[in-house]
Amino acid sequence: MVGQATSGIVRSFNNQALTSKQQRVLPLKQIKEIINDIFNSKFKYDAKCRETQMPIETMEQYLYTYLTKKYGLKVGVLHSKQARS
Repeated sequence: MVGQATSGIVRSFNNQALTSKQQRVLPLKQIKEIINDIFNSKFKYDAKCRETQMPIETMEQYLYTYLTKKYGLKVGVLHSKQARS
């Protein structure tokens, strides 16, 4: 389930935000580091949500939060475009 959501996000992010000349292939080591960073960040975010009694986001919801924080407005715009379609 997470793989499918992640795959869709990456695919839509790549297709809409980058041209084919701007796409790059990441080494496996870097991909693993990114995935670990996302999971560690979500774990901390979930702990803060529990402390403040806020609802915990699904991994798909959190990916948009994470990517928006990390890469800025572009991901937020992509997310709203996907929500409308």
